[in-house]
Amino acid sequence: KEALAQYKKLPSNIKFVNKAEHMNGLKESCQSNDYIYIVRLDSDDLYHKTYIQQLHDYKPKKDTEVLINQNGYLYDSVTSRIGEYYHFSPQFYVFIYKSDEYLGGKRYRPEGHGNVIKKFKYELLENRNYVNVIHKQNVSNKRLGTKDTNTGRVDTKNVITDTKKVRDILKEFM
Repeated sequence: KEALAQYKKLPSNIKFVNKAEHMNGLKESCQSNDYIYIVRLDSDDLYHKTYIQQLHDYKPKKDTEVLINQNGYLYDSVTSRIGEYYHFSPQFYVFIYKSDEYLGGKRYRPEGHGNVIKKFKYELLENRNYVNVIHKQNVSNKRLGTKDTNTGRVDTKNVITDTKKVRDILKEFM
């Protein structure tokens, strides 16, 4: 609470809760909705400000199990550069469950992010919806302009170093 007090008030839909409160809220949501979306995001990465609304507006096919965001940005917070990024099967995905099945214990087990696109019935979201933040502490320690060992592709195109342009892009996510 002390750390959060240093910033402007969070929107009412963002809450910090303990595990019991989380489970109760999840059960309540499942009981009042036919489907539940489990949106995955690491604590050091970002989704676009409109992302949740995009999910509300999107109508997946009946048998779709996961929505995948292949397009985003890599932001190198060490050097303040950003670049467009494509990943075949990234960690930016959303599992879709029928609420009653989720409450009954059904869980998808991807066994690694790279397997999500291989194991599940998926649809791709087209927008550039995420920022994967590179910093000194993250495990992947990717750097802009290097090769991705998973896909063999160059991580980025159009690396942007202009501070204003970088800030303008990030404003869409924060």
